[in-house]
Amino acid sequence: MFKLIGFIAGYYFFGFFGALLGLFIGSFLDRIRVYGAGAINPLQNALRQAVFLETVFISMGKLAKADGHVSQHEIDHVELYVQKIGMSVEHRSQAIVWFKQGAAAAFDLTPTYQKL
Repeated sequence: MFKLIGFIAGYYFFGFFGALLGLFIGSFLDRIRVYGAGAINPLQNALRQAVFLETVFISMGKLAKADGHVSQHEIDHVELYVQKIGMSVEHRSQAIVWFKQGAAAAFDLTPTYQKL
């Protein structure tokens, strides 16, 4: 929405280059409106990514344990996912911790999903 307003106002007041500037500023404002302050702060995006990955691996662990035991096929699937997204050795170790945490019988998913 702000992109369109910025484009029109920029063109009206400053011509073609004003339209480009208005489009750029409007796009910036749209990102803030839609994604919040995290769209601008890369550290906030890193936090969002970490919470997302934690939730994914905990959920995978809970889903793998749903039938009572974690099979080798399910472990292989998680390993393939880790390779596919290109996790480092340190991140892989953390993902394994989250997976095991999710696979614990007494683990409650509610706080994890609320944090997400």
